[in-house]
Amino acid sequence: MLAILAEFEPDPPPHDSRRSPRRRLRLVADTWSHGNGARATICDLSSTGMLIESAMALAQDEVIEISLPQAGNILATVVWTRDGLAGCAFAQPLSRSVISASLLLAPYDRKLSEPIGEPPPKVASATAGTMAILVMLVLAVCVAGLLLAMIVSPSIG
Repeated sequence: MLAILAEFEPDPPPHDSRRSPRRRLRLVADTWSHGNGARATICDLSSTGMLIESAMALAQDEVIEISLPQAGNILATVVWTRDGLAGCAFAQPLSRSVISASLLLAPYDRKLSEPIGEPPPKVASATAGTMAILVMLVLAVCVAGLLLAMIVSPSIG
């Protein structure tokens, strides 16, 4: 009988109720709560919510208003807060154009532009220059081995 090895991934935590893929970014946006305004940095964004970093003291279940490109001011409810971060759920899902506009306006950072939870793109482990150097080193070792063999072994003739 052939044994088959398997790994089981645990179910996601029950408190993780995200319904749509998130995109990392660093976009500064104006926010308002109880008539007070402040700047916040959007750290990730999806059609249903966002993670923001803000100096404004936010509380769970608080409704905030945030200005997003192509959407204007929209409402979001704070789901959780910790150490200046707040996870928020939008009152209405965002359109793709709002998410795209937000990504386009955020400063580009390759690490931040990848979707969260998806593997990073495959990167070649060596550049063409590195490969050329490795090939030359292998050839040099082969030539050195041949020269050593010619010196050590007596010539036939």
